[in-house]
Amino acid sequence: MEPMEGKSGESITEAVESAPKKSLFLMRRRYLINRPLQLGLTGFFAVVGLINTAALYLAHRIMSTKIVEAIQIVETDQKGFLLGALSELERNSSLAFVVYAILLFVYLLVMGVLLSHKVAGPVFVIQRQIRRLLQGDYDGTVKLRKHDFLSDVAEDINRLTEKLRAEGGPRPTSEEDKAPGEPSI
Repeated sequence: MEPMEGKSGESITEAVESAPKKSLFLMRRRYLINRPLQLGLTGFFAVVGLINTAALYLAHRIMSTKIVEAIQIVETDQKGFLLGALSELERNSSLAFVVYAILLFVYLLVMGVLLSHKVAGPVFVIQRQIRRLLQGDYDGTVKLRKHDFLSDVAEDINRLTEKLRAEGGPRPTSEEDKAPGEPSI
């Protein structure tokens, strides 16, 4: 059987392989896997960003006040012009700081969710595998994406799963057989 061909004469396999890949960002179905963890991290980064912006604005205000004081000391005919120009600059920079703070906040929220997903996703997959192991199911493995965090933990859990599978592993049959403090699933 001959391979099917696309419009330009290339095989379907070649066409699929050469097609532009969607980014991982667009492929996600859920961005908030572990809401408390992800929103906590995102909120932390957003608050830190806003605190830094507020500190920068405060430093700017202090500097402006010092410049006004210096202008008041100087004896010049241009004092009114300098104070007016400084006042205009102050209004414009205040607006710029507000716009910057809003944009920074939105950026930190979006990036916080996306980056925390690289932690929350692996935690979710690892927890699911641990629950399977506790139920006596040794067939699954932890598969993470290429750049996810906690890959070393996932490898350890996969080795543990393989070892339990090879040994036949302990399979809790009743509540008495479970270790103290082990959750019921």
